[in-house]
Parts: sequence; C-alpha cells; structure tokens
Amino acid sequence: MENEGTATIDMLADPFANMLREALKAVLCDKCTDDMLNMFYFLGKWVYIIDAVDDTEKDFKNKYFYNPDNIDEHDILSYMKAAHFPDYSSKYAFSSYTGKYMNTNIVHALKEINHSIAIIAGEEEKNIKNTVSNYSYYNNSIETIFIKYAKHLPHLEMSDKTIEHIKLFIDE
Repeated sequence: MENEGTATIDMLADPFANMLREALKAVLCDKCTDDMLNMFYFLGKWVYIIDAVDDTEKDFKNKYFYNPDNIDEHDILSYMKAAHFPDYSSKYAFSSYTGKYMNTNIVHALKEINHSIAIIAGEEEKNIKNTVSNYSYYNNSIETIFIKYAKHLPHLEMSDKTIEHIKLFIDE
C-alpha cells in the first residue's frame, strides 16, 4: 500500500494499530476492556504516524535527489518549512502536488504556444525522457536539457549547470 502511493496515513497505520490491540488482548486475555483495546489501537496509530514523520526527510532526499548526501540541510529545511509552517503560501502548492491536484492535461496549451520552451530536467529522474518526449510530440519547439547527476530537483543538486543552461536559453 505504501509503495503504491494510494493510501492515506490513516490506512497505512491501521495494520500496526490492530496488531498492538491484538497483542494487548493476547497478553491480558479476559481482563481487557473495550476502552483498553481502543486505547492501544489509537496508541498504535500514533506510534506508526510518529515513525512515518521521522522518515519523511530521508524519504524526500532519496526520492528527489540523485546524491542525497550532497544536499545542504538548509535546502531540505526550506522545503519542509514551506510545506508545513503557517504563513508560507507554498504549502498549498506542495499539498496540491502531493494530492495530485496538479496532474492536469496541458496538451491543449502545448499545442497553442508558438515560442521556445526550455525543459531542464535531471537525467536520473525516473521516466523523464518519456515525459519530455510526450511534451515534444505536441510542440516541436521544446528544447530539452538533461543535467547529469541530478534527479527531480536539478536546480538544487546542480545549480551551476542549471543557471548555465538558463543563461544560454535566454541569450538565444
């Protein structure tokens, strides 16, 4: 369920919560009350969620970066702040992205654009060449730059290379 990306945190926590409740039932047998069972069920959910939150930074780094050990902690914290702190409007964009609300069909717009478009992508991003090929099918003026040793966020991993390519595109 977790690897499919379709489950909510509540759904993911449920098996662990049930296991903790059943463990209590096995240990205390007839002495268990419904309140105790419910308490251990919700304690199990809480433990699972706390553990999941603890893994969030590591998962973020491994998913989006080719070489996670070379990413500055400040950059990671900036992303986390933007997603979770009040008064940061980008948290809504992050929520929309993770909730797949930004998965929209842009084909009609690609067909209408009549000037150059540059796509700068990390070469190590899964399926990126297929994605770019699909965009290029609808608009042949798309210029693509693949940056080596970068994944989903090449502007953070290889910022100098990204800036270099942006300057070349602007100067054309």
